[in-house]
Amino acid sequence: MITIDDKFKCVKNYPILSQNHFRSSWALESYNGGPVGYTFVPTIDADFIPYDPEQMLIKGDFKKCPILLGVNKDEGSYFNVYVPYGNLSIDSSPYVDYKTFKHALKEYFRYIPTYPTERAPMLLESILQTYTRWHDYNNTVQNAIQLSLAVGDYHFTCPTVFLADIYAQENLPLYFYHFTLRSSTSPWHEWMGVLH
Repeated sequence: MITIDDKFKCVKNYPILSQNHFRSSWALESYNGGPVGYTFVPTIDADFIPYDPEQMLIKGDFKKCPILLGVNKDEGSYFNVYVPYGNLSIDSSPYVDYKTFKHALKEYFRYIPTYPTERAPMLLESILQTYTRWHDYNNTVQNAIQLSLAVGDYHFTCPTVFLADIYAQENLPLYFYHFTLRSSTSPWHEWMGVLH
């Protein structure tokens, strides 16, 4: 049995330089489905979290109680300004041409459902079909917004709706909001909308 002392000893001996290099690399962001990286995630410890949380939800193995869930209209825009695709500024209109838009989606969604599983080519086509505004695909501002929608849906909106569906199937009290009001005092550029 591994003790807590063993774990601390392991952490103390971990080569921190390679950890920092990996944490700051674009590869890590790609592994996580785009520009949203998660450093701390649930740990399956066979006690507090006995097995895969998603499977626990599917099997109904969770505390049955009322829940309040919600999402913001533009969940992904905050994260997209920190990646190397297009000109996504927090204080001016963005510039994302369609070629850059397609390349960003290809990189963001390279590993689905998760690293190291590379997504099927047809899946990328489905994502492009869903998020391309075909009547306006050369609109460089709208492409940035669509990119943000894809990231926000993948990381926040879809998982939150999935959790809401699980609670609804159990006939549990569920309260859900979709926050769409942009603050008049927001320091972020208007294109970023109602951010995470």
